Amino acid sequence: MNARMWKNLFLACLAVSFTVNSILMLAKTFSLDKSDSKTACEEQKDTMLKTIRLLQDNCNVKNKHQQFQQSIVDKTDQSTMRRSSIVIDKEEVRLLGNARANKGFLTIGIPTVKRAKGSYLQSTLDSIIEHTSADERKNIVVVVFLADMDVEIKSQTVEILKQKYSQYMWNGFLEVIEAPQSFYPPLENLKQKYGDSQDRIRWRSKQVVDYAFLFSYCQDISTYYLQLEDDVVSSPNFISSIRVFIESQDHPWVTLEFSELGFIGKLYHSTDLPKLSEFALLFYDEQPVDYLLRYHLAVMGQTKTLIHLPSLFQHVGQESSLKEKQQDLMDRFFNAGSLQYNADNPPATVYSSMRAFSMYLPQLAYKSQPGYFWGVAPKTGDSIFVVFETAVKLTRVIFETGTEDHKDDFLRNGRLEASSQLIGQTEKQLPVCSDYVYLGSFDNGKVDVSDVQKKTEQAVKCLRVSVTEDQVAWMILKEIAVWILK
Repeated sequence: MNARMWKNLFLACLAVSFTVNSILMLAKTFSLDKSDSKTACEEQKDTMLKTIRLLQDNCNVKNKHQQFQQSIVDKTDQSTMRRSSIVIDKEEVRLLGNARANKGFLTIGIPTVKRAKGSYLQSTLDSIIEHTSADERKNIVVVVFLADMDVEIKSQTVEILKQKYSQYMWNGFLEVIEAPQSFYPPLENLKQKYGDSQDRIRWRSKQVVDYAFLFSYCQDISTYYLQLEDDVVSSPNFISSIRVFIESQDHPWVTLEFSELGFIGKLYHSTDLPKLSEFALLFYDEQPVDYLLRYHLAVMGQTKTLIHLPSLFQHVGQESSLKEKQQDLMDRFFNAGSLQYNADNPPATVYSSMRAFSMYLPQLAYKSQPGYFWGVAPKTGDSIFVVFETAVKLTRVIFETGTEDHKDDFLRNGRLEASSQLIGQTEKQLPVCSDYVYLGSFDNGKVDVSDVQKKTEQAVKCLRVSVTEDQVAWMILKEIAVWILK
């Protein structure tokens, strides 16, 4: 599908949106009480006006990319990509690193621009390397795109990366690329929107083109493509969490999200990157990149946001690549996933009768993956169970609730017990164990029993935490730590 057809499809979708919103506004007017009708109609009206403005802005847009696309020479060797109308000689634009012969699981794209006070890039790369295993890195390619126009700045960055990360370049894990000047469309005298200054319009328009170039380069390296920024950190085991989330999807998807912020942690099928690149270039001077990607998502037919919670990536940069812009953006749902206790935690399954918030499931409190169990408003009689695959003799057990970010979400009143026998399960598939032995009670959100072997000489099959008093506040079970008798 060429660029003109994509634009026509996009505008058609906007027209449909306008029509649907008109119908909905009329329907709500007649179906709601007067008190509710005004609010509902105002919301619908706002949506309609936004659609009308977008239609007006885009109906007469000319294809500004024909000139610079034609200027890119069509290559005939195998290193040239052909599935998109955007043609890039990969060998020519690659500054560092070696291309792998085999397609991997994941490509991570990171555009980077030097800030006035320095760069966050090395911290981002260090975090990715620290939180991936050697085996995982065999199926991952990190592509760093040097998006500075200043040749001297790019040369300095190349030297820094070459000195520090050369071992990751020769084996194909890390590639460093740049875009030819001819790839960029006009970036001056662009139409003004949102009250932005010309500097800001130029900055965000160039940013969209940067992403388009990165999409085009990465389209055939791996099965999936993950977009990051150059000022983020990752959580431990983020690759396994991404794999599990992909496998859990039971319907076709366009984008999976692993952060609530902007264009951080967005996952795509690599086969969709050519269309995404063309879409971005078509409207590069119309909308910021995160807006464009939302429109692209709608055009592709994904109506629901598919986000993994907790988030796997955290934004740490406070200085934007736009001069004099500060951005103190933090992902509310990020969890570093580091365990406080160096416990044994033998294989076990965690259950709870409490309703879990979003994807904060009970098992997360027991594993090293990022996250914790977040239970909604514990009531008397609610329980948390840990059922070991094999009964084990325990020396110490800790259940700790609450976090620094959610200090009020701890268990006020509860008791911990142990059982040596699993005898069945309830209709709700909760375990049923017998002959429980009392181990201890919660104090300020925590129970720590260090003499378990004295209280029960038998091997333990089940642990149970029972809520003994209703509470309004939710409960975060931060960590379950278990030590076995050596």
